Amino acid sequence: MQNNSPVIALVGTKSIRMKDLLPALIEIGGKEALDDYMLNMAIEEELRNNSIVITPKEIRAERIQFLTMYNDISTPNFKKILYEKGYGPNRERQLLWRNAALRKLVAQDVKVSENSVKRMYEIIHGTSYPARVIVTTTHKEATDIFAKLNRGASFTQLAVELSIDPSASRGGIVDSIPIADPIWPAPIREALPKLNVGEFSSPIFIGDRWIIVQVTSAPVPSTESFEQVKDEMQTLAKLAQERFLMEEIAASLTKKQSITYFNSAFEHASRSYVD
Repeated sequence: MQNNSPVIALVGTKSIRMKDLLPALIEIGGKEALDDYMLNMAIEEELRNNSIVITPKEIRAERIQFLTMYNDISTPNFKKILYEKGYGPNRERQLLWRNAALRKLVAQDVKVSENSVKRMYEIIHGTSYPARVIVTTTHKEATDIFAKLNRGASFTQLAVELSIDPSASRGGIVDSIPIADPIWPAPIREALPKLNVGEFSSPIFIGDRWIIVQVTSAPVPSTESFEQVKDEMQTLAKLAQERFLMEEIAASLTKKQSITYFNSAFEHASRSYVD
């Protein structure tokens, strides 16, 4: 019987056919590829419903925007970064098109206020606190460490020995924490101004983790005035709002989709498992 699966490689004289690799490829990236394709289909329908056309110029603008966000990224480095994330030429084109489409779909809802610009300034240029952290999984571990710190133990040494945070190997040192940056949980940002240099907080519960934070040196004020960087902050505030709305509409469009599987491997790959 003739084998209709194409030969994709030869190892010596032995052929490797597409069917030989397909099950593994589906397991590795089937869900992500399927999710992307479904989202693209939903976006295409939304564009048609709104009589919106995405032009090559808008797709090129997405590439330029990516490059200009990072001064040290050249076109070859851009491709390398995408390749390392699993984006070859085909997925790269889809990604740029998808971003251009989502950005255009939310364009009329993007409204940048003066407050949002000032908020971005505080996040990027506001006062920040040099700090160390110790992170544990249980309250008991955190309180035991807190007791040792109160008895004079070294914060650095305890971070190295007991913290589960990636910063442990650096003695708990993290990048300076901007007081307005929402990437850091509010309880940590609220604790920092109450601490003098060298002081540490009591254990703070964040999600499923307990964190002790120490201020290591004086707070660092901004070196740029708001007026000096206002235009840049306005651009960043707009991009941040666009990104939020783009993710929101992508999630909404995805929820509207229903799927019927005719391939058990894809169905299996698309399930979510909890160990």
